[in-house]
Amino acid sequence: MMHTSTRRAVTHPPWVLAGDVGGTKVNLACLMVMDGVPRLVQARTYRTAEYPGMQEVLAAFLDASRAVTTGNPRALCLGCAGPIVDGRCRPINYPWTIDREAIRASLKLDRVELINDMQALAYGCLRLEEGACEALNAGQRPSDARTIGLLAAGTGLGETIIHQVGGRWHPIASEGGNASFAPTSPLEDALLGWLRPAYPQVSFDLLGSGRGIALIYQFLKETQGLEESEALSQALGGEDPAAAISAAALEGRSALCEQTMNLFVRILGAEAGNLALKALATGGVFIGGGIPPKILPFLRRPAFMEGFVAKYQLEELMRSIPVRVILDPQCALWGAADRAWRAARGD
Repeated sequence: MMHTSTRRAVTHPPWVLAGDVGGTKVNLACLMVMDGVPRLVQARTYRTAEYPGMQEVLAAFLDASRAVTTGNPRALCLGCAGPIVDGRCRPINYPWTIDREAIRASLKLDRVELINDMQALAYGCLRLEEGACEALNAGQRPSDARTIGLLAAGTGLGETIIHQVGGRWHPIASEGGNASFAPTSPLEDALLGWLRPAYPQVSFDLLGSGRGIALIYQFLKETQGLEESEALSQALGGEDPAAAISAAALEGRSALCEQTMNLFVRILGAEAGNLALKALATGGVFIGGGIPPKILPFLRRPAFMEGFVAKYQLEELMRSIPVRVILDPQCALWGAADRAWRAARGD
């Protein structure tokens, strides 16, 4: 008698790949369904300047993930710092072209989705757990609030509006941070005039970012007669002058740096207030990005909220809007992961 055996197909847990692609670094993660719940399996960070393009970063991450995954991911979603048109992103702050179809073909993936980095951050902030934010203004969120504002300061300044339709929140892709800077004081008038010869357009993206901190410092140094210590001068010659300025300010080592940070957060607060007005964001405003969690002591000072509420006849409305700082550094990555799982399900 002949005996036959039946081989059972081996099934592997489904997994997806998510990324937060910025001007300085790329955060990537693979997530796998375990016990019916998507869980983080592996995450790595890559410096944008060290790779010629997105495909090379993804290939390096997939190669590093072979020990914990099997096969290709069900879907990939990248939150990209720049406008996305026809499946392509040409970022403003780094020299890549991120092409959805090129990624799909080179990595042999079925589902690839590119979304604006602010959309990714928005999807993430909607799922933040208690303790992942700090309130700068408690405010009074009305029961019928349908709009939230989101602003993020890092390599650039990103903005988006999150609107509720049919019980679901929908982030709107935006490049609102590139709107022109509007001074609100004689000192800011002077700052704008100082910048104009060097910049065809002085935007909030320029001033509400790491570059902005360095520029505001240089402006105050040249125009206000404040001294720069030798140690600080050496630190400013390093890779990240904004970090050196904020560190000196936080440690109370430099009056010039403290004034720089006070002016920076006031400008940031003013633009957060502008966004709240444009969106009528009675659901609140989130402040995200790499810079805000690092400068919380300055955001807690009066300058930020003074800039936020200074809207003349609408100050009472502005004081009622909740303002929160996102503390989770992986918030945008979790948002991209959420979109990847939706793509994997065909949503």
